[in-house]
Amino acid sequence: MRHECDRTRLIAELASLLRDCELPDDARCAGLTLIGWLARRMPGEGPSTVGVVEVTERATELTVTVRASLCGGAPLASPDVPGTKKPFAA
Repeated sequence: MRHECDRTRLIAELASLLRDCELPDDARCAGLTLIGWLARRMPGEGPSTVGVVEVTERATELTVTVRASLCGGAPLASPDVPGTKKPFAA
């Protein structure tokens, strides 16, 4: 139950900061988003995996692009080029 107390305390501290401090709109929005995320989680519930696959695929694409630009040529590996493999297993 310690985790539940920590979660509740964190929500209270974030709410206090949002109420008492002058913050940029982006920081205020991020704080409110985090409070909402923390409030929805139930004890024992794991973190959300929404979007993980999409972000992993995008990171792989960016890695290939960066490697290609560092090598001054075509991508080192591309799923669209015959004979090459994806740099990371999905």
